[in-house]
Amino acid sequence: MTEDPTYKHNNDYYDHFTVQPGGEDALYFVGLFRVANIEFLPEHRRKESREFVSVAQNVQQVMNLVYTTSAFSKFYKQSIVSDVSNNNNGGLLVHFWIVFVVPPAKGQVFCEDCVAAILKDSIQTSIVNRTSVGSLQGLAVDMDSIVLSGSSCIYDLYADHLHQQFPLDITATSGMMICYFKLIALVGHLIRLSIASIQIEADNCITDSLTIYDSLMPIKSKILYRICEPTNSLMSFVSTNNLMLVTFKSTQTQKLKKFHGFFEVIAQEKCGKTILAKEKSGYEGRIMSPYYPSYYPPKCICIWNFQTPQKNLGIALKFHNYTVSEKSIKGCERGWWKINEHMYCGYYVDHQTVFRVASSVVNVELQCSSRLSEQPLLVEYGSYNISQPCPAGYFECSTGLCIQQVQRCDGINDCFDESDELFCAVPRHNCNASFLMQHHSLACNGKADCENDSDEQNCTESIPCTKYTFKCSNNICIRKRNAKCDGTVDCIDQSDENNCKD
Repeated sequence: MTEDPTYKHNNDYYDHFTVQPGGEDALYFVGLFRVANIEFLPEHRRKESREFVSVAQNVQQVMNLVYTTSAFSKFYKQSIVSDVSNNNNGGLLVHFWIVFVVPPAKGQVFCEDCVAAILKDSIQTSIVNRTSVGSLQGLAVDMDSIVLSGSSCIYDLYADHLHQQFPLDITATSGMMICYFKLIALVGHLIRLSIASIQIEADNCITDSLTIYDSLMPIKSKILYRICEPTNSLMSFVSTNNLMLVTFKSTQTQKLKKFHGFFEVIAQEKCGKTILAKEKSGYEGRIMSPYYPSYYPPKCICIWNFQTPQKNLGIALKFHNYTVSEKSIKGCERGWWKINEHMYCGYYVDHQTVFRVASSVVNVELQCSSRLSEQPLLVEYGSYNISQPCPAGYFECSTGLCIQQVQRCDGINDCFDESDELFCAVPRHNCNASFLMQHHSLACNGKADCENDSDEQNCTESIPCTKYTFKCSNNICIRKRNAKCDGTVDCIDQSDENNCKD
């Protein structure tokens, strides 16, 4: 694979990638660093802008000078700036590629640390100022911000049309490999990556994995999601900007590794709205996480404002496979909710839950996780009578669900948290001799199960031995099956309480 790392606008380029390790002579190192003395401008995101071209040309000239005068000079081909992005620490982040043409026999010499060391050694820092920012041929580069990752398999894919799906199908034949697919969309838009199927070894991402990053660099803090096992279930993920990196890692094996999916450009969505609830029974509408049914991206904020038509009506929120509970001092791992100024944490569960707010005006805010993508979230809403949360003839579960009263204490966990089966009175049976013969477990179990308590009478009298009786050492059997070491002498020879440990 020796293509130059330039943007491909031909859709045929995206059809299929077959990766065969070995034989390539081009090594690509994808990297970034922070330039502290140039402030980021929105124009830097547009590659045709004067601002982007100026930064790109300046950085490329500096990189060319660094590596053409290094020990790797005869293998160095070019450096290309692929993107310029914002940075919270000031300045801007420059994303680039470094390309070497190396004979296979010398490929092992080009380690990531070696290539990065050449760049870092070229930065002149001030010992007096004790700062990581130094001069790289006039550029104020932060040495601590330098990140480099190498591979012989890197693609730069550009999507420039809304509502068009660009296929991304990968097949790895054999051998150890890792491929980088840099997805770049129109400025001001987002990328949605959809995964239809993936065929890899399931080993907790030790050898095989597909990792999705919310940047053009494989930075751990930018991981949106990681897939470590084969799947045929459709999943989709959304970036927080117009950049996304997909890495596909495979081990040395004779098995075919495949990935089938596509990516597309989507517009940014505003999450939240004002909702006027109706006076009606049941749920009347739904609110959803951003970009539903995709996994929703980190750092999103959704605000829903509910209003009911009457003061005696509140808002009921039915969460699908999700629940909320009051925020603790530890904080929330998966984002947080603010409902009428009260803070809650959200958790994924395997059942529905209902959260009721006893107010005619309800403000709901969802603050998404700060790092990871989360599973799509669906919530139904509707008004309810504050004085009677569940209709007549229904039981209110601790989960907030309403179940029919006949389902209470029926031995089935209808509430999903067993709250419908708590504090249930045990029914008393109208027992006779034949009943106790059929229900041996009720006899002499220390609990009166019969209306006349006959199941707990004559428990120590001698009866014929069966598998439902207790046999004393003198070969006499009694009805009390659990007589051994229960603290009560039941056998005439006291053998049921012999050799008992305190």
